[in-house]
Amino acid sequence: MVALTNKYHKKINCKYACCRRCRKKPTKKVCVRVCKICCKKCHCVPPGAYGLKSACPCYAKLKTHGHMLKCP
Repeated sequence: MVALTNKYHKKINCKYACCRRCRKKPTKKVCVRVCKICCKKCHCVPPGAYGLKSACPCYAKLKTHGHMLKCP
């Protein structure tokens, strides 16, 4: 498997993608903040307000220090 560096990733507007992703969450500010961290690491955000994490495997695999899923 070939590891890609950041220069090969397509640029994504993380702010817009995360606002779209978190629009239905009751804790919108927290969701957007965490989503932006995930977006910057993975260079993608799954479509829709929830689920569909298979569209962005890196985003789906990120975990917190407590081994819980990090990204909304």
